[in-house]
Amino acid sequence: MLSLPNECSLEIFNYLQFETLFSCLLVNRQWFRFIAPILWSEPLNHFSDARIISIYLSLLNAEEQASLIPFEIILPNRPKPLINYANFIVSYKDFNYDNPIKNWIANEGRGTPESTNYDDDYEDYDDNNYIVQIIKCSLIAMLIRTSKRLKFVTFHGHDYGIFAKNLIEAIYRNTTINDICLDDVDLGSDDVKAITDALFKNTTLESLNNELGAEGMELLAVALCKNTSLATLELSKNQLGIEGGKALANALCNNISLKSLIVVDNEFGLEGIEKLAKSLCVNSTLTTLTIHYNLINVDGGKALAQALITNTSLTSLDISICPLDGEDVIKEIAKALHKNVTLTSMTIYYEDDSEFGDIDGSVFDKVDDMLEKIKKKIRKDIQIDLQYES
Repeated sequence: MLSLPNECSLEIFNYLQFETLFSCLLVNRQWFRFIAPILWSEPLNHFSDARIISIYLSLLNAEEQASLIPFEIILPNRPKPLINYANFIVSYKDFNYDNPIKNWIANEGRGTPESTNYDDDYEDYDDNNYIVQIIKCSLIAMLIRTSKRLKFVTFHGHDYGIFAKNLIEAIYRNTTINDICLDDVDLGSDDVKAITDALFKNTTLESLNNELGAEGMELLAVALCKNTSLATLELSKNQLGIEGGKALANALCNNISLKSLIVVDNEFGLEGIEKLAKSLCVNSTLTTLTIHYNLINVDGGKALAQALITNTSLTSLDISICPLDGEDVIKEIAKALHKNVTLTSMTIYYEDDSEFGDIDGSVFDKVDDMLEKIKKKIRKDIQIDLQYES
């Protein structure tokens, strides 16, 4: 009987559940070579197991171990694994490491379970516990150094210098990572400057989700003017304000790689929205723009409508309209859609905010009717969704 080609076997293994893969792991050496990389590509996504942390810690070099010494952490005293399992990891999401690290400390990292004092600080960590974060920083440093397949990295809640150092080195040196997400990360101005400087030289990073703030946006904007690899950028809830909006608009005028931009809830104001709209008249690569929770009034609507007339690349747009000017904004957009032929999807958020007083619900219904007419009479090919936000 003919055996399956290796490529076919590998494809089959990729579709099997982890429990099944474990049962196949030791069938023969060839199957092990196929299955081990799959099981270790995202191990803590599926199993919250302290033994995985123990294996990873055994792979730390002297520099990565040094940051743990002051905390009297007892590192695994075993030979390094014959196989470098860290080399197989594809995605690092540090919130998946919290519980396994806590369990490892309680059962091994502070001695035997019997010798651990469960009344001390190690029993009730929160996600930002210092010692847990320090261990995660050492682990990500090791993974960045050793993994040849690491593509997706998510950091959450870090505010320690060693983390910033590791992140910057990842952007500078690692040539496989193409997606970085920074969630609730407290970076100093020097760290932000170093990160944006690294983006000047990085040629592989395709997606960046971060919270750099208004000052960081100005630095990032300079980097975006020269970076040629970044395709997706998320800067939601960064409080960029008017100046941040201006800096972002300037970057869009010069950037040639960005395809998706998500800047939800940044308080751009009219001036910021107008600058962004003008940049869309110049930019020819952006296909998706998400700017809802930045209220657009009639003047902002006019600027955006002019951009839609000129722009030839944008296919998806999400915006929020001011309830007082909702009908007028939609009228401006309707005029633009007579000429725009590229936009295929638009989501409009109608924000009934209390700061505008009590708004007659009939206004929402009128806006909805106007959008239906646009779909029937102006652009039958466009998908338009109206979302009510109170």
